Amino acid sequence: MRIARILGIDVIIHPSWLFVFGFVTWWLSSDGGPLRYLGLSPFQRIVLGTLGAFLLWFSVLLHNLTHALAARRSGLSVQQIGLSVFGEVSSVDDESRGATSSAWISLLGPLVNFAL
Repeated sequence: MRIARILGIDVIIHPSWLFVFGFVTWWLSSDGGPLRYLGLSPFQRIVLGTLGAFLLWFSVLLHNLTHALAARRSGLSVQQIGLSVFGEVSSVDDESRGATSSAWISLLGPLVNFAL
């Protein structure tokens, strides 16, 4: 499913991400999840669990968008980012022009994770 177009890059989500989203929401809001110690109502835990699942998805999107934008800055053509339960796939038409640009493309995604 195409859900957005960000800076000219299509963002595609595989239906398996709905499973991940549901599982993370359930785990965070369940009686065995980390929110159980906060003394919240079940509804409050579900809201916070859903927010946590969304933030996980958003961080994965930012990670991959950073890779894609770094690739574009290096002169590569990136058409789309695909997110699935098994990982992510960026549709890049070319190959990197050198070790330095490959290193930057690879490094910037984890740096975004660290910053988050």
